[in-house]
Amino acid sequence: MFLEIVLKLKEKEAIYKDGWNLSSASNNGLPERMRRAIREKRFIFSLHSFIFNHLRHFAIRIVHPLFSFRINNIKYRYFTHKYNAIDGERCVEIPWVLTQIDVNKKILEVGNVLSHYVNFSHTVVDRYERAPEVINEDAEVFQPTTKYDFIISISTLEHIGFDETVKDDLKISRVISNLKSLINDGGKILITVPLVYNPTIDKIVINNDEGFSKMIFLKQISRFNRWKQCTLDEALKLKYGSKYPAANSVAFLVFDKQGV
Repeated sequence: MFLEIVLKLKEKEAIYKDGWNLSSASNNGLPERMRRAIREKRFIFSLHSFIFNHLRHFAIRIVHPLFSFRINNIKYRYFTHKYNAIDGERCVEIPWVLTQIDVNKKILEVGNVLSHYVNFSHTVVDRYERAPEVINEDAEVFQPTTKYDFIISISTLEHIGFDETVKDDLKISRVISNLKSLINDGGKILITVPLVYNPTIDKIVINNDEGFSKMIFLKQISRFNRWKQCTLDEALKLKYGSKYPAANSVAFLVFDKQGV
């Protein structure tokens, strides 16, 4: 019943949205009475949109953790959190990463993400985010005195050299190369990135330029943030931010460092 109400609100939103744009050429020169009616329709549309999104977020937060998604036929429980983990890829990234690591080992995280959701001892390097115990250095030149058993990066590498002031398509590869030098023999690098956001990331994934031992792809299949494993070709056909918020497809990348 609750979901039916939400979907009906969404249908009304589409009705009110269609054709009621005051700035469109078709509405130029209309009498004030008609323009006022249009403004009222736009208000109703905005109200329906507001109500729908809040109900949808409420439904996701309450119902989502009860459901699971599959990767290679292994079940993972969806993750939700009020901080940036209702819409978008966090709901699948967090549970996958947490099942791949041993929190008792030495762990480096590039990009301060996990500390917003879980509490365990690990090193975090993030050039921009100011927070206690976060090392504000560029991951390209970060050189700690120790090496790590796991290096993880959750939806961070796609911003490097792309959303920064200085654009540099080659910087991502230099960062990954540096991370490879910081991993112990037998250790793993775990990276999650949205696809069809940064063309350099897409190219690295398509050609497997960094020699990842495993690449997993998922696509979003529902307005209620449900996900399904897919092929790379299927993932690349989708668009970032459309038809669903944020990433519509993601890649989970694994690099295993073999001992000599």
